[in-house]
Amino acid sequence: MKIVVIGSGHVGLVVAACLANQGNKVTVIDIDEDRVKEVNRRVSPFDEEGLSEILRKVDIEATTDYQGIANSDVTFIYVVTPAKEDGSISLEYVVGAANQIASVLKKRLPHDRS
Repeated sequence: MKIVVIGSGHVGLVVAACLANQGNKVTVIDIDEDRVKEVNRRVSPFDEEGLSEILRKVDIEATTDYQGIANSDVTFIYVVTPAKEDGSISLEYVVGAANQIASVLKKRLPHDRS
């Protein structure tokens, strides 16, 4: 399968690496260009035992470009959900990722649906 994982943090990148380790073609999308470079060099951007070893042997690539979702079979969102001052969760980054997905997929729809 062609899988896209949005977010290359502790959850997103581990999930992406595990999915790639199962034989899937995985693209990771992140806004952090330094993190994207590290993933593409097959180096874990954080300390997670065994992650760099998995990254070196799997079919995975990272990018900042959301166009990668245009041909994906499935897309997962694993972005940060920081706490607000009142303790509730901010979904700002989830909504932002969903809007980027919608923008890419909207371009794939036929303009005349009659």
